[in-house]
Amino acid sequence: MYRRSVITDEISQDLDLVLDVARAFDLDGLEIRSIWDTRVDQLDRDAVQTLWSAADAADLVIAAVAPPFYKCDVDSPIERQEHLEILRRSIDVGQRLGTSLIRTFTFWRKQSLADVWDRLLDSYAKPIEIARAAGVTLAIENEYACHIGTGRELGRFVAALDSVYVKALWDPCNAFFDDAGEPPFPDGYAAVRGQTAHVHLKDATRLVPGGKPTLTSLGDGEVGI
Repeated sequence: MYRRSVITDEISQDLDLVLDVARAFDLDGLEIRSIWDTRVDQLDRDAVQTLWSAADAADLVIAAVAPPFYKCDVDSPIERQEHLEILRRSIDVGQRLGTSLIRTFTFWRKQSLADVWDRLLDSYAKPIEIARAAGVTLAIENEYACHIGTGRELGRFVAALDSVYVKALWDPCNAFFDDAGEPPFPDGYAAVRGQTAHVHLKDATRLVPGGKPTLTSLGDGEVGI
């Protein structure tokens, strides 16, 4: 069974307000992307301890940490090196918060997936090595602004990496925003079933056929939540 959590900054940068909302909706945990206007990998030790203590007192687990790892240019060695440091810091923060799940991406989309496929696979060799040494899981999210945008692409990519330290973070609504036109369910779901460690849920609809999707409340859109 999946447990329900919320990305904290989707509510507020104010931890007290986040905790109040999480308790009001009887959630199980928090996913940390930023808090107190600070990105998760940039939280210092005192902030991490305060965050962990407050979540624990509210009986909430930390489900995952969500840095912007590999939201950069795949062809920039400097950016890639900087992002490996983001990953290392995120793993350290995650472990001190009691989670082994680290959200990752597949670089800004600037060319076709076919053209960049082998470079994407190669780019994960070092992160997998880092994850193995730390005993954590890299949860790769499908993101329409990045090279892996759909469930089919995500399932294929995770399978190709073939590592116990890599799982899918499936976001069916992100796939709905992708121009590939993948039906999140059943197509996207079938592609990632059995590979998924984490799921992001939101919903959207197209007000006009072929138009840009608009976010809606869960269950009111076309994603099939």
